Amino acid sequence: MVLKVGEKDVRNVGKKCSALSNLVELTQHPCKIFLPGPRDAGANVGTLSSGIPRPPVLPFVYNDTVETIQQLGASIIAEINSTAEHILASVGSPDAATFENTVLLWLQFENEFYDRSSPAGLYDAGTDQKLADAADELSQNITAALADVFTRDDFFQLVDHVYQFNTTTNGAALGEEDRIALAGVWRDFSKNGLNIPVGLERNAFHNMTDRIEAIEKEFYASFNNEVYAYFTADELEGLPAEDIQSLPKTTGEYAGKLNVSLFDYAEDILNYCVNETTRYTALLVTFNSNPKDVSLQHEIVELRLKIAQQFNYTSYADFTTSNNVAGSAKAVDDLITDLQVHVSPLGEDEQEALNALKAQDKNIVGAIGKSDISYMWDEDYYTKIQDKAADFDSDQYADYFPINITVPKILEFYGEIYGLRFDRIQGQDADELSPTGNGSDLVWYPDVQLYAVWNNQAFIDAYLDLFHRDVGNSGAGYMQSVRAGFIDADGCRHYPAAAAFGSSPKSDNEDEMPSLIADPTTILHELGHCMHHLSSRTSYVRNFGPDGVPVDFAEFPSQLMEHWGYQPEALKRISFHWSHFSPQGAAAWRKTQNDTTGTIPLPPATIPEDLVAKFVNHTANQAGGQALFQFYLTRYDQALYNITSLDVAAALDVDALSNQLMRSVTLVPDYSDVGLGYDWGHFEVRQTYTINEAYSANYYAYLWCKVYADDVFFTFFFGENLFNGEIGMKYRTTVLQPGAARPPLQSLEDFLGRAPSTDGYFRGLGLDPSAPSGS
Repeated sequence: MVLKVGEKDVRNVGKKCSALSNLVELTQHPCKIFLPGPRDAGANVGTLSSGIPRPPVLPFVYNDTVETIQQLGASIIAEINSTAEHILASVGSPDAATFENTVLLWLQFENEFYDRSSPAGLYDAGTDQKLADAADELSQNITAALADVFTRDDFFQLVDHVYQFNTTTNGAALGEEDRIALAGVWRDFSKNGLNIPVGLERNAFHNMTDRIEAIEKEFYASFNNEVYAYFTADELEGLPAEDIQSLPKTTGEYAGKLNVSLFDYAEDILNYCVNETTRYTALLVTFNSNPKDVSLQHEIVELRLKIAQQFNYTSYADFTTSNNVAGSAKAVDDLITDLQVHVSPLGEDEQEALNALKAQDKNIVGAIGKSDISYMWDEDYYTKIQDKAADFDSDQYADYFPINITVPKILEFYGEIYGLRFDRIQGQDADELSPTGNGSDLVWYPDVQLYAVWNNQAFIDAYLDLFHRDVGNSGAGYMQSVRAGFIDADGCRHYPAAAAFGSSPKSDNEDEMPSLIADPTTILHELGHCMHHLSSRTSYVRNFGPDGVPVDFAEFPSQLMEHWGYQPEALKRISFHWSHFSPQGAAAWRKTQNDTTGTIPLPPATIPEDLVAKFVNHTANQAGGQALFQFYLTRYDQALYNITSLDVAAALDVDALSNQLMRSVTLVPDYSDVGLGYDWGHFEVRQTYTINEAYSANYYAYLWCKVYADDVFFTFFFGENLFNGEIGMKYRTTVLQPGAARPPLQSLEDFLGRAPSTDGYFRGLGLDPSAPSGS
């Protein structure tokens, strides 16, 4: 059972995600509840060889074998089954079921088995494929065993009795977190159809869910199929000559042309090819691949509507959002409408700027449509020209963020904000701390860095896994729960562990040229998830941290912390040009400048303000258009799943719906403007979110969370309060600490002192929140 938050499928956004990965793990601690206390205050627990305080408990040891993982799985699965049987046997009839003798026992067992099983998920990040496979098998087997439990009618009858009893005025006898946890357990049975009458109705439900699962597998199986287009070398002008020369030549129908994999080259073609027809063709071919997936999209919409109506909801969107912060599809529509009305004028201005740039282009080759209109296939090309004119050099920017300097500085200011201190555990300290006497057993890969993190007591261990590997840690950014915090049956608090992953290239020689972070906002984002996870204090795993809160709250704490990646004060604080890293670094930098005399001055050690300004301007370029594109994706998702009529769903033309919304919301001219109508392609099936169960009807969550994040940042932290620990501690204890033990929106409103506002979102885009809509 592996929980992940914030994992971005780069196929959905068409951009590669290279990120610093970091991992934070908290091991089980003695039976004591540690409340937030004085900054940097540690208990007198002795010291390690380096002089830093010794953490009061031992960290997790990563020395499993395939056999020990398999034994763990067999033990947990047996206990899952025996716990369910014990509850059923001891309670007897549903009328005898209470929260204490039924639901609480299951919740406490859930806490315990998750605590034992979840750390094994970290073997996926190592390089031992056999251990990774064993950990995956453990997760799959536990998931299957839990599915068996949550499809048991006899167990559901007990839980349903407790739930129905406590949804009346009798529920006041339970505390708020107990009521929330009870509702969650009940929903785990309900979503498997156990509150649907036995017989034809329930059989139909199971047939539909089985078919949805099959559709998802079929969709993903074909998603990464290769897509090819055929061009002459001249038609590919703008791509590097060596790339063009490496492309295979074709014979037969396309003799004389080159075989171009659009999976590999579509992005480069759109960015750099000067021939407009080439760009037009590459995008059109890409968006017309996998045509059979259109029928899968159509079918899954019908099936989900039928399931929602079995649960007495008018639409699947209302069914999905009913337990989210939004609460209803109407609330989602209201927010997106407000954002779209305010942002559209900015998008129009940006489109006009691209139109003007194209109109000035005297070197257009293979023109399509009007010469003064920047079409969909032109957007990336002319945006790249804008970027070049803005003179932002991403390599020069990355030079200021060597991992071994920047990461500790980030941890330092996170410590100031959240009231924490991070102590690196390495070398002899690690050997002393390891139960095996071998410090390497405390990590799953030699590059991983281990920290002890202190509040008023040491309460977590922190691991930073920073580098890309061909095996193991090679994915995009996400945060994975390693352990969730909870209170066990003896009243003892167990503390959490979190893993945040990404992938940065590792230098071959750290002294000469250290490993660099391309953009610090990635590590800031993932550490934001970690702070949410590590700050949470709940009684039950299922209510804990970012995995416990609804999907439209989970990304808010991480998106909040991204803001520090755009503030000059923060960037100066975490920057240090690698040429100042060592004498070898200075010599290596001068070599890149062809300086054989050593007379060229080194760049400033701290990032200069003009480079920060260029970075901020670079990220703001086409910000309106990017926001409108997100509105389109959300609108399409909601349009699919807001359908209330089965007849309408059956007659749905998903191509036309997607393409009409894309044209009207993004404001970007496309193939419909040059005579191809609204059935020109099926972009909608080049995305995965409307198929994926977790994101269907939930894509709005990223925007919803960004509104919260921008509101909190500009209200409390922007300007002089960027590193304000008093505000940070209040945010930590009021918003992050409760997790889902209380309604998250209530926690946020308590912190804000009011309902959330969209003003910060508009301010972040450079818009005046007080301006009338559309002005």
